[in-house]
Amino acid sequence: MDGEGGRKLKTPLVTVLTTTYNHSKFIADCIKSVLAQTYDNWEQVIVDDGSTDNTGEIVKEFEDERIVYVARALDRSVNRRWTAVFFRQTSELLFPRAR
Repeated sequence: MDGEGGRKLKTPLVTVLTTTYNHSKFIADCIKSVLAQTYDNWEQVIVDDGSTDNTGEIVKEFEDERIVYVARALDRSVNRRWTAVFFRQTSELLFPRAR
């Protein structure tokens, strides 16, 4: 991307915020769908709201510095609050070149 005077501009960082609670069945597919994107300047912040299944272990299997895992103590209001704002949970997938 060229900017003013022909200097290279950094592509904008996109943050994918994923809230989860006991979504071990879905979290790997969710992460893989983000990894499959053709746009590569992104980070995925996964906020785990106190899962008691193996969601955290699955997330940690993905060794990509763009994936940030935040484990919190159980506070069920976190999932409701962020879902209302971002409309993306781990059971939803992103597809490459989606518009």
